[in-house]
Amino acid sequence: MNETMRNTPFSGIGTTTAFDEGLQQIRWNPEQGLHIKLTGISGDDMYCKDGVTYTSAGLLALSLESKGVRITVPARLDDVYVTTESEQGCDSYFAVPSGVFAPDKDKEIEGVPAQAVVASSGAASDVYYLSEKDPARLLRMESVRNGRRSGTTYVDFGKATTVTLPDTDRVMTMEEFRAEVDAD
Repeated sequence: MNETMRNTPFSGIGTTTAFDEGLQQIRWNPEQGLHIKLTGISGDDMYCKDGVTYTSAGLLALSLESKGVRITVPARLDDVYVTTESEQGCDSYFAVPSGVFAPDKDKEIEGVPAQAVVASSGAASDVYYLSEKDPARLLRMESVRNGRRSGTTYVDFGKATTVTLPDTDRVMTMEEFRAEVDAD
């Protein structure tokens, strides 16, 4: 199932446990990468390609603030993206981890029968709804993290979508970003 998702373009929309409000719109193109745009919070976004995440300075500031770190982002960095490298691929944003089938939670997602797989770790709990037809795909994910709930529905499988990474002149490393901002 993860291999199918990794190799198939798709879109998604839903909420996120990272913030109390707002929506995230997801676009995945296996050749071009991942784009997640947040609306209703800040309008900021992030990209991922080849294990490198590009997070807009505003979104990074919001993320750090949610963890108790306040920073002031200078206006000159409003359209800058901060890169971080991950040992995981970009599919980690939508991959289904090992879990346990939970037939009591099975339901239809957008009219498609879906099997529920539950994965929990500490205070985090996720329910992944997988299509029962071949090829199996992730149709919906519902999460609980630190009391926050979210749900994202995945659609438009196989429909081409364009993901364009930020221009290199609008990108800086985390170290460069830290040197440019003031943290409280």
